[in-house]
Amino acid sequence: QDFIPKQHDSLRRVGVYEKGVQERFERCLDLYLCPRKLKRRLAIDPESLVPKLPDPRDLKPFPNALCRSFIGHTAAVVALDCSRDGQWLATADESGRVLLWEVSTGKLIRETAVLGPLTAL
Repeated sequence: QDFIPKQHDSLRRVGVYEKGVQERFERCLDLYLCPRKLKRRLAIDPESLVPKLPDPRDLKPFPNALCRSFIGHTAAVVALDCSRDGQWLATADESGRVLLWEVSTGKLIRETAVLGPLTAL
């Protein structure tokens, strides 16, 4: 219990430090005017960040070879749709025939006739 001051009965009665305001002001000036730490910036040429694109003459259209043909329509195909998983393909022609194909094999799975012209699936 040696740390309890005996000279004052409360902290409110302790006097103000005479140089407190001046020292605080000088400390703030030191912090405000202190030299800033130098930030090292990377010397990167902005042009080096742009990807190198190939010449359009070197690009070939994709696909450039026939991979699979779906033969079965007698009239012009006017609509086609693919399943979300890419396993099935449905095609429709001008005569009202709808064909369901298995994409991986090119095999005709089902044929359905629809009355009237088809424009979409």
